Amino acid sequence: LPPRRAVELMVGVLDALAAAHAQGIVHRDLKPSNVLLGADGRARVMDFGIAARVAGGADGRIVGTPGYLSPEAARGEAPSPRMDVFSAGVMLAELMLGQRLLHESDPLRALRRVQVEDLQLPPSGDIDDGLRSIVQRALSRDPQQRHDSAAALRDALTAWLQAGAAGGAAADAADAAGGTHGTLDFLLRRMRHKSDFPALGESVVRIQRTASSETESLGSLSAEILRDVALTNK
Repeated sequence: LPPRRAVELMVGVLDALAAAHAQGIVHRDLKPSNVLLGADGRARVMDFGIAARVAGGADGRIVGTPGYLSPEAARGEAPSPRMDVFSAGVMLAELMLGQRLLHESDPLRALRRVQVEDLQLPPSGDIDDGLRSIVQRALSRDPQQRHDSAAALRDALTAWLQAGAAGGAAADAADAAGGTHGTLDFLLRRMRHKSDFPALGESVVRIQRTASSETESLGSLSAEILRDVALTNK
């Protein structure tokens, strides 16, 4: 999913987890199959069958699904909201990547790996530094380095969404105020910094040549973009 849509879905999941955490309950088995989307598009967290209270203490049992369990859960430590934060971080990463974050078919090996390896988001131009930092914090092997609750992670993601919306609105306003040159500058900034623009060698070279020319018109640039459907959609 596009990062913004993935974050919006995860905010709904974190709302549910935050309500549970406020009651001292840890889900302990957050994974894609335990999240359902309603007809209204809202995420709903299901299956609290192995949920536990924070004050329950450790009994040494390992419960949950390998691949989504936090390192401390894989060691059988006492339930903590930070366990759910880790699982939510894994889910959000997978929503954006469209693939498993911890590739391991052997459950026991998955439990060992999560205890000794740091999960890392692979390079992706769609995920900006701010969002990457939030997700990587949620995936920290050290629970003390993570967000301390689902509410804290939700608030960080909500702030990222709001910053993106505000930045877009401010850029649009500035471009509108700048008239034609403002619009051209906006398009050029997008093409320089947004890595989701298609990497179409010849088209990009021609566009860059047109944009840097002292004599070419905005019409020439527009015509060059319109020659390619993918660029036109952007």
